[in-house]
Amino acid sequence: MTISKRYGYIVIVSVVPDGPAEKAGLRDGQILEAIAGFGTRDMSVGQATMLLQGAPGTPVKVAVVRRGKTEPQEISINRAVIGPQHVVADRVAEGVGYVRLPAMEPLDITELRDKLLQFDKQGLHKLVLDLRDCTRGQVPDAIAAAQLFLSSGKITSLEGQTVPRKEFSAEPDKVVWHAPVDILISSSTSGAAEVLAAAIKGNKRGEVLGERTFGTASEQKNHPPR
Repeated sequence: MTISKRYGYIVIVSVVPDGPAEKAGLRDGQILEAIAGFGTRDMSVGQATMLLQGAPGTPVKVAVVRRGKTEPQEISINRAVIGPQHVVADRVAEGVGYVRLPAMEPLDITELRDKLLQFDKQGLHKLVLDLRDCTRGQVPDAIAAAQLFLSSGKITSLEGQTVPRKEFSAEPDKVVWHAPVDILISSSTSGAAEVLAAAIKGNKRGEVLGERTFGTASEQKNHPPR
């Protein structure tokens, strides 16, 4: 599952289909009040991730607050190795292609590029790009994905307390899809996927349809204590 911070606690952004969290009955939007006996109030995402990870087959207990409930319920998750999720692509109507990105990672972006080239050769004239439940990935991969669609314009910018402002722009020679594109988003679209959706919308390259996204279009790095 992908986790983040909200309301001061660790919250589930999305769960991998048929993965350990989903099998345990966990769903997006639920709050993890405790992990392995440690309260998550003011716990960092990195600390929570370390507690959740472990040897395949071993259990980890979490206290989850479900929607509409006030008291947490203790649930045991059996850890397991999760295999890669591949891009889903198909022709859904006459001249319309559909691509679902499970994550914004290098392999996914490579697969996306290949699918777009196939659709272009097949003469498709519109694309629906599904970013619902797309939570994993890094901003550089979102930039690479946006460059497949944008021939001009700003994609995003990065600025931090110790990082000078840097802007990332479209590169015409990297574009592989020139036809219209619509983006599907949901409340569990987060991180790098939000960067891609914002780049498409901000440059008036296509429509963005769905729910308000999770709201973590940022890049974070953990620094060890000195």
